[in-house]
Amino acid sequence: MKKLILLISILVLTLGLFADVITIGTGTSYTYEPIASYFGFHRSAAIYTAGQVGGSGTITTIAYKAYNTTATAIPIKVYMKMTTAASLAPAVSWPTLITGLTPLYDGSFSGTTAGAWKTITLDTPFEYTGNNLEILIESNYGGGGTSGPQWYYSTAANQNQYIRADTNPPTTATGTVNGYLPNVQLDISGYTTFPPAFAVTPTSVAFGTVNMNTTTAYTNITVSNNGAGTLNVTSAVLGGTDAARFILDMNSNPLPWALAAGQSKIVKVAFNPTAAATYSAYLRFGDDLRADHDVTLTGTGVDPAISTFPKTYDFGTTTADAFPPFNWTKHSGVLADPTVLGAAGTGSWFQDDWKNITSPANKAAKINIYGTSTNGWLISPPINIPDAGYEVMFDVAYMAYGNNNAPGMTGTDDIFAVLIGDGTSWTPANVARMWDNAGSPYVLNSIPPAGMTVSLPFGAAGTYRVAFYGISTVSNADNDLMVDNITFRQTPSNPIFTLSPNVASWDFGSTMINTAATKQFTITNTGGGTLNIGSVITSGAYYSISVAPADVELTAGESTNFTVKYLPTMAGAAQTGTL
Repeated sequence: MKKLILLISILVLTLGLFADVITIGTGTSYTYEPIASYFGFHRSAAIYTAGQVGGSGTITTIAYKAYNTTATAIPIKVYMKMTTAASLAPAVSWPTLITGLTPLYDGSFSGTTAGAWKTITLDTPFEYTGNNLEILIESNYGGGGTSGPQWYYSTAANQNQYIRADTNPPTTATGTVNGYLPNVQLDISGYTTFPPAFAVTPTSVAFGTVNMNTTTAYTNITVSNNGAGTLNVTSAVLGGTDAARFILDMNSNPLPWALAAGQSKIVKVAFNPTAAATYSAYLRFGDDLRADHDVTLTGTGVDPAISTFPKTYDFGTTTADAFPPFNWTKHSGVLADPTVLGAAGTGSWFQDDWKNITSPANKAAKINIYGTSTNGWLISPPINIPDAGYEVMFDVAYMAYGNNNAPGMTGTDDIFAVLIGDGTSWTPANVARMWDNAGSPYVLNSIPPAGMTVSLPFGAAGTYRVAFYGISTVSNADNDLMVDNITFRQTPSNPIFTLSPNVASWDFGSTMINTAATKQFTITNTGGGTLNIGSVITSGAYYSISVAPADVELTAGESTNFTVKYLPTMAGAAQTGTL
């Protein structure tokens, strides 16, 4: 009986001492960390994922593979902790890294042999139960350091941090985060392998607003085994109400997959709406864990054509507002028969502050009309005009480059035009109105810096696009042209009086006596019918109309200019008048 008890005791003791040695990393590059004396003080932190460790148990020793043979003695301390972090970025100080930890080993380290593993037996074994494992080692050789060991590492993005200092231990320095993860061996007693763990990134894909009958670019979905062992993924299918509107591409990684610890595979999904509606579906993965894993898919289809009126584009108030707006395009190109447009995104139109005034915040579409090669097209989405009696209305301003002063007058080559057509091609026949300084009835230099409103009719029912075109071919006048508040609408049946600039008062400022100051205003019929101007008069001793309106019967969209003159004949307090 005594012999039997002895035999059983020996068997139990043998099983209790059973341990697995887990090797992580096979890289052949080398560096100083985790244990070094090159500087007086080294600090090293490294994260090994749960998938790399592969199982739980009691860590009794750690070992690192040396690059060189040394005999340097280095006082070290070893710490460990479990963490959900997968990265050490951003770098933090050593006291922060070891907050709440006590050393598992506190002693001297010496002697390495090139190509051999150097083992450290922990004073206090570490109970590792899961999550990622972080190993932290401080080396305290002291002074200015000396030559010492170097160690092999493998590459793992942001899973290593080191801090190096001479003379005094680093307390506030944060050092450097890199991908130099030391090759390590962990002796784990009572090792129990982790099961595989399914992970997918992202868990949802929102394709946003997409023109109907178009297909988006593919979005990658990554499936990973974040546990240990082998994860067998056996199916990936689209499901849900609108599954037919989403496209799954697995050509690069056909199923089934057998994913080892840390291994990943990628599939791709795209969205293809066929109507103006909101769509939803899911991508479901099946595996040998007998669980379904869903990725939510959503998207909204829109009709790119404008069919609801009025529709206004104001170009936003901040640079975060998209330019060009959704379904608008911008291109380079010179008006010809036919015009050859550059690729989408080219051309000289961009977003800037309306009238070059920063407050209040108000953005507009701008083109700097200057130089020998400036040209640009800003083209609307399709517009479904249901009947006659619809128009495009917009504000336009023309001013010196970068400010709100009057434009330079030497730009005889400069042109601004608005074209209306079906968008399949653009020719001079599509010009609805052109402003230039070379004989056009609409003079470009007469567009006021304060802005004016223009209305242009579409004509008969049909599908149209509107293009705003600017060009300069000579480096003379340097001016900015802007458009804002582009509105597609049904033309009002009655005339509407619109004055530009649309202000309640105008300050001519301080003016020398017997010296005239002038201001041009524009009247536009932004409604329908005919706007009959009965008179334009001023009150006040020093105010008069120096240039009367040339046209006093304005049909829809027509404009006329007049000029107010202020001519003080004596000094004194501010003189007021009324227009």
